[in-house]
Amino acid sequence: MALFDGKEVILAACYCPQTKEFFHAEKGKGAFCNKKRIQVNPEKKDFVVSSFFKDLDLPKTVHDGAYYKCCMIADGRFGAYPHWELNGKGLKVWDVAAGALIVEEAGGKVCEIDGSRLDLYLEDPLVKSFFASNGTETLIKELQTLTLGL
Repeated sequence: MALFDGKEVILAACYCPQTKEFFHAEKGKGAFCNKKRIQVNPEKKDFVVSSFFKDLDLPKTVHDGAYYKCCMIADGRFGAYPHWELNGKGLKVWDVAAGALIVEEAGGKVCEIDGSRLDLYLEDPLVKSFFASNGTETLIKELQTLTLGL
């Protein structure tokens, strides 16, 4: 769940019942999991991807939603979550907004394929391809290179 103030997400909350983890963030106040402050791990280089990409040579596929993949980046478990649009089937803003704020408040970056900030306030609620990452430029460049190969 995300709360917008105008065009900006200011509050986020995500609960994963399988793991009993409650992630939340408030703009400018950090990100938390079960009341413990979390942050991205700049040393992590591995990706977590959607199960749609299980045939690619990537280390970890997760069936849970985009929000949870973003939260795993924010908590330092993985370095990046690339989401690639498949046949016009992107995610909806409500699938991404909360996780994006949690990543940013944990010190990470959520961006378009070209590296620009992801705009979640759109007339069309479809979010196409994006990256959530620990924010290291080398990892973002690697994601961009990988995207060109798809």
